[in-house]
Amino acid sequence: MRSLDKTPRTIVDIKKLAETNRCEIGDAEIYIGSAVSSALMNENMALHKLLPGLLEAADLIGSTQIQGRATIGGNLCNASPAGDSIPAMIAVGAVCDIAGGSGPRSIPVEEFVVGVGKNALAPGEVLLGLKIPVPGPRQSSAYLRFIPRTEMDIAVAGCGVSLTLDDKGVCTAARVAIGAVAPTALLVPAAADALIGTTLDDAAIHAAGEACTAAASPISDKRGTVEYRKKVVAVLARRDKLVETIEGIAGDELHPIQQKFLEHAALQCGICTPGFIVATKALLEKNPDPDEKTIRYWLAGNLCRCTGYDKIIRAVQVFPGGKGLNQSIAAARAGAEVKHFGAVGEDGDMLLEQLQREGVDTTGVQRLTGPSGQAIIQVDAQGQNAIVISGGSNRQLSTELIKQAVAQLQPGDWVLLQNEVNDVGEIMAQAAETGANIAFNVAPPDERIFEYPIELLKLLVVNEPEAMALARQDTPQAAFASLLARYPQTHVVLTRGKDGLMCYDADTRRQHEMGTFDVTPVDETAAGDAFVGYLLAALVDGKPLLDAMPMASAAGALAVTAAGAAPSIPSADAVTALLEAQPHAIQA
Repeated sequence: MRSLDKTPRTIVDIKKLAETNRCEIGDAEIYIGSAVSSALMNENMALHKLLPGLLEAADLIGSTQIQGRATIGGNLCNASPAGDSIPAMIAVGAVCDIAGGSGPRSIPVEEFVVGVGKNALAPGEVLLGLKIPVPGPRQSSAYLRFIPRTEMDIAVAGCGVSLTLDDKGVCTAARVAIGAVAPTALLVPAAADALIGTTLDDAAIHAAGEACTAAASPISDKRGTVEYRKKVVAVLARRDKLVETIEGIAGDELHPIQQKFLEHAALQCGICTPGFIVATKALLEKNPDPDEKTIRYWLAGNLCRCTGYDKIIRAVQVFPGGKGLNQSIAAARAGAEVKHFGAVGEDGDMLLEQLQREGVDTTGVQRLTGPSGQAIIQVDAQGQNAIVISGGSNRQLSTELIKQAVAQLQPGDWVLLQNEVNDVGEIMAQAAETGANIAFNVAPPDERIFEYPIELLKLLVVNEPEAMALARQDTPQAAFASLLARYPQTHVVLTRGKDGLMCYDADTRRQHEMGTFDVTPVDETAAGDAFVGYLLAALVDGKPLLDAMPMASAAGALAVTAAGAAPSIPSADAVTALLEAQPHAIQA
């Protein structure tokens, strides 16, 4: 009308009709009236949660000043090829609710726009609103567009996507729609087909982008050529796939990141929490061992009005660890084939995921009710640590699990035990009957160690406080001598931090010493675990004790140069590089 193409005798404003101003969320359906403004939609937090893609698109209709009047219903009826909300509506399966003299009818949004500036409304019909299915718990949506300017411009290309994933991350349903690259916005079934049944890997995402390019039939104008628009819409489609919201992170249970935010009082009023948790998950998937500067950079786009950033940073800095986990990871990084037996609590997803990423077999890990074992670690400026441990599920290994583990042993296999678990003495006795080699890391020492059949061990690894506790001696040297006299058939390794190590080779009945490496300590938490894991990997590989020692010592030295537990354990390449740079030899 503004261009005087049409001169109607009467204009009827339907914005005040109750039917067009409904905005309701039911159990199965969301209804958004055609006169509900973009501003009102943007204020509805429930809509943001359920339809993020559509809300993103609605926020692009005009400027802030216009959005008090602008509506997605008007955007749809205008039928512009570049209408931002239209691909987003198609992606979420929106259906038009139409009223007229011939009675009500419904048609999908992808069938509503029939040409440039033309819609499917017959004379006397009006669009009352849009009916949208309520998304499932693991379903979300997104909309992206490309424009020459940063704001207030018409799209060169746009793409809306809705995805549903199962609990294994496999895409079970998808809808992909593109805009500004054809006379009307298009639903692209081939793009959805490329995604369904995949974990949204690079190949699937690339195929979906190519399907969007194939479906596009754009024009060349001042905003872009045909070839340019085809390429841009493929890029937008690929970017749209990687969508995850707070609801999809862990389903009905708390994700380990959510659990850590709870434990560190980082939730506070809760308004900013979803953004922080989603950003944290993305960060840890990309970098499992971020430093504080990196954490602050990744979370900088989220604002906490409670100003509780320190608590949030501390929650993100909670590292997966535990002696058994650390040592299994160290052995795996050293090249050993590792099967981990143990137990985790209801919060153990992050621990299992960490082990599985390292190639550790976790089929022998029980899932129990209650918390996993946890440690509070304090590190001073020199990298020295003090650790307070809560045993949790570590102290609840069942008799059945122990029998299952022992039953898989063959003569000559190695079993590595730590004092964090229950029934250590019984495990030693049962494992010895199979002919397996038993290694024991005393940490953390307690009264139970005096009841264990240490004489059954092939290898005993202790640090200075542990040696003095086990031998009941006042000095590390006296403790070492006492252990050798008491257990002459057992290899004994005494780690001494910056003073290197002392070891006893039971095969040759000789004592040896080795110096340490020149590194700058940051956190000593995982040094012993890295040492033990690399040592066991070398022994499993058939190396004599003395040949295994330099690699293990280098791994322990490198572990102190980074913060955290499991994330600080070095790779085999890094250990080899340190040995080449600082050659070490065992001295008799």
